Amino acid sequence: MKIGLKERRRLAGLIQADVAKHLGLSISQYSRYEADPTSLTGDKIAILARLFACSQEDIIGTVDPQKGSSVIASVRRTVPVYALNIGWGDDMQEAVGEYAPTGEVSVDAYAVEQTDDTMSHEGQKSIWRGDWAVVEPTIEPQSGNIVHYVDPKTGESLLRIFQPLHPTNPRAPGFMLRCADPNVDDIYVPQRQASKAIRGVVTERRTLLR
Repeated sequence: MKIGLKERRRLAGLIQADVAKHLGLSISQYSRYEADPTSLTGDKIAILARLFACSQEDIIGTVDPQKGSSVIASVRRTVPVYALNIGWGDDMQEAVGEYAPTGEVSVDAYAVEQTDDTMSHEGQKSIWRGDWAVVEPTIEPQSGNIVHYVDPKTGESLLRIFQPLHPTNPRAPGFMLRCADPNVDDIYVPQRQASKAIRGVVTERRTLLR
């Protein structure tokens, strides 16, 4: 049996005003989402899942019993976009926009906005300042993939090229994170930090017109 947004909110001990505040909406706007969740976007689904202590899949599975419609189509259309910055941490960042990926993505996918020139270099894998890169957390990174890296200590958030260390390397197991620009220093990450440091693999990007 599907549990609707209204019931999940009540189980969490919240009133509509509480949820609306977290979503940055008016009470009437949130009330419309409870009545018809099909227009929910990825960033709002992530917030609701945290508020209601359930998975994003649980929110996506919410069905309006009268209309019989699921919000899954809306999630596949857009993903929230976050700016790369210092202090990323485990908390959800404030979205700076939404992007519609050209391919199918998981419910946990998101996008990041490149905020510097460290990944822009002619002749290399380049993501330019202002580009939006879709990050898929469900994909295991392979050599040469561009990944979203978050420093476990500082929260510094970066896009880098993933390169596993050869087993004969004294620092193995682990990997190096490289820039497209060869003038920027590589980052060494030990294998024990991989699950927390690598947030996902870049699957596509939206390039600004230049």
